[in-house]
Amino acid sequence: DIARTHNYSVVACHTQEDPDMEIQQLNRIQQLDLAGLLTVPINEANYQNLRIPFMFLSRCSATCNTVSYVINNDIQGGYLAAKYLLEQGKRNIYFLSGPENISVATNRTHGIRNAYREKDIPFPKNRVLYDNLQFKDGYRAFERIMKICRPPFGLFCSSDIVAIGALSAARASGYRIPDDVSIVGYDNIPIDQYMDYPLTTIAQADYQIGSHGMKMLAEMISSEEPYRKVNQIMFEPELIVRKT
Repeated sequence: DIARTHNYSVVACHTQEDPDMEIQQLNRIQQLDLAGLLTVPINEANYQNLRIPFMFLSRCSATCNTVSYVINNDIQGGYLAAKYLLEQGKRNIYFLSGPENISVATNRTHGIRNAYREKDIPFPKNRVLYDNLQFKDGYRAFERIMKICRPPFGLFCSSDIVAIGALSAARASGYRIPDDVSIVGYDNIPIDQYMDYPLTTIAQADYQIGSHGMKMLAEMISSEEPYRKVNQIMFEPELIVRKT
C-alpha cells in the first residue's frame, strides 16, 4: 500500500529460511535496477556490503545498532506467552521455535527465561525445539513431546500455523485442551478466532511493521545524499487469550 503511494512496484523474493539462498537472492537483487530492499534477514552479516538502501523488518539482533529496522518486541512476546502458560499451571513449557540462528528464536527464548526467572524456576535448554516452520512441524513436535513429558504442559509456538499443527496432534491424541495442554501461538492470523478451538496467541503489528518500513525506506531512497541516519522502531506485542 505504501509503495504504491510512492509510485514503486514491489518484487517479492523468498529465501525459505535458507542462508545460502539468501546470499543467492541478494546477488540477483544487486544485478537488477531496484531502488531499495525491505528484508526479513536470516544472516545479518550478508547485508554488510549491500549497495542499495535497505531496511530490516521483524528481525534484528541485539548488536544490530547500525541498521535501520522496524521490529516486534520478541523478548516481550516470549515473556507474555510463558507468563500466561505458567499462570495456567503449566510449569513444563516447550518452545516450538523456528531456526536457531535467527534473532527471533534468541529473543523469544530470552523472554521465556525472564518469565521463569520471576517464578524462580529454571528453564532447561532442551525445552526449545528448533526448525518448526509449518503445520507438519508443529504436529511432529507434539508427537515428540508426548513421548517424553506427561501432562499437564504448555506449548509456545513460533507461529500460529505451527501452533495449529500442535493443536491438531494434541486433539488427535485425546488430550484435553487446555486442561492437559495449553497452547499459545504467534501472529494472530485471521483463522485463529474462527476455529472450533480458537487459538490463544501473541499479536504483533504486522501491517504497521510493513508500512512503517516502507515509509522509512522511501525516505532513504529519496535522500539527495547517502542516507546515514539510523531509524529504529519497535512495536509491542499483545497477548490474545482465547480457548487454548
